[in-house]
Amino acid sequence: MKQVRLLLFALLCLLAALPVLAQPQPQWEWAKAQPFTVSALTTDAVGRVYVTGSFSGTITLGGQQFTAQSTGTDLLVARFSPEGKLDWATSLGAAPFMSGGSSSASGTDISVNPQTGEASVVGSYSGNLMGVSGSEPGEPGTGIRMVVLKLANSGRIQWVVRAGSVSPATIGNAIASDLLGNTHVSGSTNGGFDLSNGSTFGTGSRSMFVLSLGPTGQTRWIVGGQSTLSANADDIATDAQNNVYVLGRYFGPFRFGNFSFTGDVSSNGNTFLAKLANQTGTPLWVRDGAGTGASSLAVDAAGSSYIGGQAGSNVSFGGVSLNISSGSVGYVIHVGPNGSTEWIRSVGDAASNAPVEVATVPTSNGGAARVVVGLTRPNNAATVLALRANGTILWQEQASGGQSNIRDVAVAPGLRIYLGGTLSGQVQFGADAVSANGPTNYLAALAPRANPLRFNWDELSVFPNPATVQLSVQVPPLPAVHIQLLNLNGRVVREVRMPASRQPQTATFNVRELPSGLYTLRLTAGGETISRQVQIR
Repeated sequence: MKQVRLLLFALLCLLAALPVLAQPQPQWEWAKAQPFTVSALTTDAVGRVYVTGSFSGTITLGGQQFTAQSTGTDLLVARFSPEGKLDWATSLGAAPFMSGGSSSASGTDISVNPQTGEASVVGSYSGNLMGVSGSEPGEPGTGIRMVVLKLANSGRIQWVVRAGSVSPATIGNAIASDLLGNTHVSGSTNGGFDLSNGSTFGTGSRSMFVLSLGPTGQTRWIVGGQSTLSANADDIATDAQNNVYVLGRYFGPFRFGNFSFTGDVSSNGNTFLAKLANQTGTPLWVRDGAGTGASSLAVDAAGSSYIGGQAGSNVSFGGVSLNISSGSVGYVIHVGPNGSTEWIRSVGDAASNAPVEVATVPTSNGGAARVVVGLTRPNNAATVLALRANGTILWQEQASGGQSNIRDVAVAPGLRIYLGGTLSGQVQFGADAVSANGPTNYLAALAPRANPLRFNWDELSVFPNPATVQLSVQVPPLPAVHIQLLNLNGRVVREVRMPASRQPQTATFNVRELPSGLYTLRLTAGGETISRQVQIR
């Protein structure tokens, strides 16, 4: 789930130019019940969280009402502020093929391009998608189809690409964006599929695939891997050089590109990790392990991969093993940029058959976190951990009371961590309690304890945005404040220091000669740092 977590690539570049400080341990900041199914999360460079999932009937979200158009569920995409307030939400429904039939749509995974703020979503649907032009791909009335959509920074749907076939289902499991504006999807198919953009893909039955779409939804390439029994591509990610990484599993002999594996025909099967070239999808290397039970993948800017999973028996990958004596144990595997397995670490007991989600965070010294892990403990407690560069546990936080689990986890700048899943009973997230009589979805956030003086950042004003000639920043009453404007390479292009004041102050930057693009405005005062994204034209 996935996050391909592209904003971390940009964040790493930003931090490279700045003094490195050890991050304090985050604590629960807020938690809120949600009226829709929370399937996957991701974040952008200014700390907002994007969510996809589904809902049925009529729901109220951020004061707005949404009514499902499908007979089952509608696909939902929503963006929330760092404080958990709804920015916007967009839904997509489907009509039945025939009168009296059924229909549904739902979102499976989501990613964001940090340079543009555009969100990409992969999901599934049955029936005819509403408000989407063109005929449905594949044989009408058969199977589950895949849908890929890209949304503008405002939440408006820019384009929709559908995939279907005469086989029972075409499944998209995960999605990743790269810095070039391309969208990559991983999944499974039973013999290939047709795309609504005019492309086709043919392969053997029960195969995995990786699909790459360009900035306007055109097909760039499709590659597949086949096994004599079955193969699936479960998660996908990209690095700062726009290489594509795919995590999957296979049963029996498996071939992907020029790489072949004998495979295991046991119920556990095999896990594989592959690195693909961005321009062609050609596998550059493929590594595998026996029966690892992997569930998620995250990749950092340098191309180091982290695999999360849970298992009840020994785990091995790339020649490195983790001994598990009993029970169900969560683990993380670190694979270097060249495909070598660096380490496998246990993160403690995990609920059986529950995902272990991983997300990368910026590298820093002083023992700061390298990886964040979200998992459900056997006592049904949602738990978030941070790992150091060597895989040892740095800290962990856990919800208490009731029952709670984690479906996905995402990390934003400043080590702000979001998680989503389901809960029942009364669950305590720090000072916030969320109560539900039955299974209810939730979003929650952890953040380092800051803002000891309770600055009113709502009074911060940045204008105009976009800016062409000058950019003004009006700050609330603050102690001495340091304001920096950084480009996506992490270089400080403008900065000013302002003295303490009991009145609002305004700083103005001349941006006429700066190249067009996205920049990060960073303010530091009283030990607290916040960021805002601005655009220069």
